Amino acid sequence: TFSAWLAVDEEAIVGTCGLSVVEKPPYYANPTGRIGLLPSVYTLKSHRRRGIARGLLEHIMDEANSAGCGAVQITASDNGTKTSCSLSFESRGTIPINKI
Repeated sequence: TFSAWLAVDEEAIVGTCGLSVVEKPPYYANPTGRIGLLPSVYTLKSHRRRGIARGLLEHIMDEANSAGCGAVQITASDNGTKTSCSLSFESRGTIPINKI
């Protein structure tokens, strides 16, 4: 499954993100086997440093938790690494849901 979200300022789309939920065999750190995959989070350059990406990531984490994901993996750019690490993502791009 794939869900997408948009951040809107008045009528302009200023940020986007998406979440895919995949099933893999369970393992010790993720007994559900469900993983949320974030292929990207994007904010327009003119709207960066306003908390938009953080808000989208927090929403995704809630959605992943509701979907029963035991972990979330993100592919972050150099710019996005600070935001994702501030939300407890590890340098390898994965966060167990129970850490939030």
